Amino acid sequence: EKKESGNKQDWKKAKEIERERRKLTRRYDEVEASIEELETAIATIDESLCDPSVGTDLAKLSELTKERDEKEEKLSSLMDEWEELSEKLEAFD
Repeated sequence: EKKESGNKQDWKKAKEIERERRKLTRRYDEVEASIEELETAIATIDESLCDPSVGTDLAKLSELTKERDEKEEKLSSLMDEWEELSEKLEAFD
């Protein structure tokens, strides 16, 4: 009966590990998608900043620059999280 109990504990531990791996993978995918969205948004802002009409509109220039800085900051944070998640997921392999 002890052997059975040990097997049950092993099974529970394996299920727990698998659940954690799935949770990390799900978050990894979410972060990766958010990174792609932010990179696209930043590229769009960069295109707008190159528009000559924006260059003469100080209010629009300021707004776009602020928006770009905020997105860059969020991107940096997500990149750090992505790297951390990558390392945690590698530990499962």
